[in-house]
Amino acid sequence: MTNTIKQRRALGPFSLAFLTVAVLSFTGCASTQSPAGGGAERASSSPGKTSTLPVPKGATAVAVTGPTGNALEGAEVWLVDPRTVSPERAVIASRTLGDWVEASRAMAAEVAVTDAQGGAVFQGPHPEGFLVAARTGPLFGMLERREATGRAERVPLNLVARRSYPVVILQADGSPAAGLQITLAAPDPAVPDRPFLLPSTAVTNARGEATLLEPPQAATSVLEGLDQIPERLAVLRLPALEVAPLALRDDGEAVTYTLPPLASVQLVGRHKAYSMDHWAGLAQVFPAADGSRSARTLAQPFVNGEVVLPHISGEEDMRVVFVVSEASAPERFIGTMTMEFDAQDTGGSGPRRVELPLDSGLILSGRCVDQKGAALANATVDLFVVGDANASWTLVTDDEGRFRWLLLRPGKPLAKIVIGARSKGTSGELRGTTRLGEVDAGDVVDLGVFTLK
Repeated sequence: MTNTIKQRRALGPFSLAFLTVAVLSFTGCASTQSPAGGGAERASSSPGKTSTLPVPKGATAVAVTGPTGNALEGAEVWLVDPRTVSPERAVIASRTLGDWVEASRAMAAEVAVTDAQGGAVFQGPHPEGFLVAARTGPLFGMLERREATGRAERVPLNLVARRSYPVVILQADGSPAAGLQITLAAPDPAVPDRPFLLPSTAVTNARGEATLLEPPQAATSVLEGLDQIPERLAVLRLPALEVAPLALRDDGEAVTYTLPPLASVQLVGRHKAYSMDHWAGLAQVFPAADGSRSARTLAQPFVNGEVVLPHISGEEDMRVVFVVSEASAPERFIGTMTMEFDAQDTGGSGPRRVELPLDSGLILSGRCVDQKGAALANATVDLFVVGDANASWTLVTDDEGRFRWLLLRPGKPLAKIVIGARSKGTSGELRGTTRLGEVDAGDVVDLGVFTLK
């Protein structure tokens, strides 16, 4: 019987569903892998000695040890509290981090470095439980606590080595290819031309080097059949159809690959009412031949209204999906746009500049209140064009109940559009609608107040 890989079961509440499922989904939408705490393992000269750090009531002390039981000084250790994991941060992690360990680090409420006895203390309490994880070099360990004890705790955390796979990537001219995302994968016999992506991603350094690490067991426990497939592949997360996965070695020897000729592209947000640095968000670029969605690449964050992508095929039409936010609130997404462009090098100096016309639609602002007139702060709200099932956006209001929505290409004359709003998950009578009236593309329109259930 042919082995295949599939997700075995759904995860329960907390149980890292917000990390594992988000990363494993690879919704098509890497970020630079952060350094591994203190770097190489440093064993304390006092094996097994307990840290003398004081532990306040309700706090959690972690004692980190290595495979031999020695205390580890300088390990990076973090604590994730489910109460502090925001939906916006989870979206960013799921679209920009192809790495389970990095995703858990991104969700951390507190981060520390262990002392000479391998100890670190996190303030509490954590009434809904917590996850604590630590790493140094290839060593990693984690544990979950589903409920709080209400007293000071000392938690032992043993780190184990993860199998590593070094890779070297070169440009077509033989120079190092820096900043390239690479994801670990397993060949799937059921789908030979489509390897199964694993939640472990590395980024090449200035020498074109990267080391992929086997994901922790917690990240792959839901994958049935993976333990029957020992081979590992490296998938280069770049928008080029002709680059095949690389077969990796498990003996510590690096695999070297030379890229085909690629182009550099600079994506820039453009709007007549705002300067370029007003814009933030996430952009995923992939070959247009992949359709409207793709797992070929990971998303890149916009910084100061732009992102430069150095590894794009100049022989194919590209598609960009831009999830838009504003620099003043980069985690609060206001809309999305999709467009195609030609990445072919035109011979100019520097990367080719591609403008994203964010003023091809409208920016709609407003405020949501309840039936007593109180602001619906940090509420999840559905906005939509009445009568158009394809024009809608789910957003989270700010502390004063305000929102902004970037409505692009609504599909009907702007003056005839009626905007509706309702609390997420509700249906029936609309509590607020408004007709736009005479507006032009690129306008910023105040919709006033919506009273919602």
